[in-house]
Amino acid sequence: MIFDRILVPLDGSRLAEASLPAAEALARHLGSVLLLVHTVEPEPPATVHGEPHLASVDAANTYLESHRQRLAALGLSAEVHVVPAEQEDVALAIEEQARKLDAGVVAMCAHGRRTLRGRLLGPIAQRVLHGGSAAILLRTAGSSADGPFDIHRVLAPMDFRHDIDTAMDAVRAVSLGFHAAVTLLHAVGQTPEAALRARLLPATSWMVRDLEYERADERLSQIAASLRADGIDADFTIPEQPPDDAIIDTAQHQAAELIVLVTHGEAGIVAWYEHSIGRRLIEEPKLTLLLLRQP
Repeated sequence: MIFDRILVPLDGSRLAEASLPAAEALARHLGSVLLLVHTVEPEPPATVHGEPHLASVDAANTYLESHRQRLAALGLSAEVHVVPAEQEDVALAIEEQARKLDAGVVAMCAHGRRTLRGRLLGPIAQRVLHGGSAAILLRTAGSSADGPFDIHRVLAPMDFRHDIDTAMDAVRAVSLGFHAAVTLLHAVGQTPEAALRARLLPATSWMVRDLEYERADERLSQIAASLRADGIDADFTIPEQPPDDAIIDTAQHQAAELIVLVTHGEAGIVAWYEHSIGRRLIEEPKLTLLLLRQP
């Protein structure tokens, strides 16, 4: 199961620690082992995210060990890994550690800064997802390191071009572990590109849209029924909105604590140009996402 081992990269900052409440909750409910990791750079900066940075092996070990002991007191299993950075690129370093430690999930927090460099290279989490095999548990900007984290409802957007089985395995595991309800979602609203096509061929566009709605209703009914057979409270919705708007609005309306999304993991200029849904969600504040890479 992907949740057996969860890697949590920590650099000593409160921003990085914002991923801990969600990772701890998964460990508590699913029996995951938390892998607390810090890579020591050859010439580390004095500060990171405006806070003191872990600049030595001893400092990193002391910091991570304090977290391990706190987790152990809560009955959670955690390992400490302090390693020299073999990659200057942060995303590559995290990807490499996830592979070496056999982590199925990497827990991270988005920085929330949009710069030209960020648009060209892509957010670190999306680049880790693009380059590796681990899923990403991502808390977006504005998420707090303080307070408990729990999951009462999971939102599972369904794109039938993607690997539905991978998404549903994760949804089932989380829902059963947390006794959480599930909302399945398939949006039939048009993207900007589809809207342009619709203006050129309006009659054909409406026929295709009606057919998509009928097929989505049938498939979501089947998936919801299979979840209910496992004892999970499941429903579905088919909003007439573009997918990214539909996901955000539904998550807010239903107070979904976790969004499980299968994405192609494209990063940088490709995702920016193609209006990536995953990229839009990463930039939305105070969301918790489980991003699964399309095989």
